[in-house]
Amino acid sequence: MADLAGGGPERLWVDAPHAAGDWAQRLSGVRVLRSEGTRTLLALEPGSDDQVILRAALSTGPVREFRRDVPRLSELFRHVVSERGEAAA
Repeated sequence: MADLAGGGPERLWVDAPHAAGDWAQRLSGVRVLRSEGTRTLLALEPGSDDQVILRAALSTGPVREFRRDVPRLSELFRHVVSERGEAAA
């Protein structure tokens, strides 16, 4: 499972309650995957610095959550199956 989880992009949950809704979209090397209230799930491109993201979130006010996201087994399975399907095509 650890090998599968290491194959995808690094993902972070950030809860910055005072941040504007598009705060993360302005960061380079980051893609917004999902927003849930004040929480945002981000995918980092290889080489992106998570500390830059933390500083950007902190610049908006307090940060209640900043943690790596560990995908569920079903998400990992879908990711692996779709990659293998694209490689075979």
